[in-house]
Amino acid sequence: MYGNIVVAADGSAHAARAVDLAARLAHGDAARLVVVHVVEAGTLDDDMRHLAEAEHLSATRPGSDLMLSGVPEWMHEAVRVVQNTGEDQQVLARLGEMVLERAVAAARRAGAERVEQALEHGAPARAIIEVVRREKADLLVMGSRGLSDLKGLVFGSVSHRLAHLAPCTCITVSDPAGDAHGVR
Repeated sequence: MYGNIVVAADGSAHAARAVDLAARLAHGDAARLVVVHVVEAGTLDDDMRHLAEAEHLSATRPGSDLMLSGVPEWMHEAVRVVQNTGEDQQVLARLGEMVLERAVAAARRAGAERVEQALEHGAPARAIIEVVRREKADLLVMGSRGLSDLKGLVFGSVSHRLAHLAPCTCITVSDPAGDAHGVR
């Protein structure tokens, strides 16, 4: 039924469920699966900035001991790879690589055999649509909410924009447990 599936991954619980579903669909159809993560241009959002500060990646508040609401715990360890850089784009790119590595591994564990990854830069909805078009996807799978829930409520969610703009079938996945804190 599907030949090329794209799934968006951002490290959230909803995205993890989307990766699992996309991988199962890819396995069942022997489809190619492309896992995409988008690094937004600009600076770290508040959650990622707090994460970088707590992990000593930013000189703005070195050694701060902040609680990281909404940031998956596994990312805390991942950012140590880029310690002491203090540069937002480097931190975001490395976190994006870690998100992709985990999502690709999860997709393979769920049965997907032909798994590729794409680390993109820019506005998430626009970049994901570009990947969907470039990969000639028949299906886009995404989480209903990502790590930036508050921003999505104010400006409209990425999943909402994707559902309206995608030139293919879209499946939006939610987390029935209501856990928006990431992959465990």
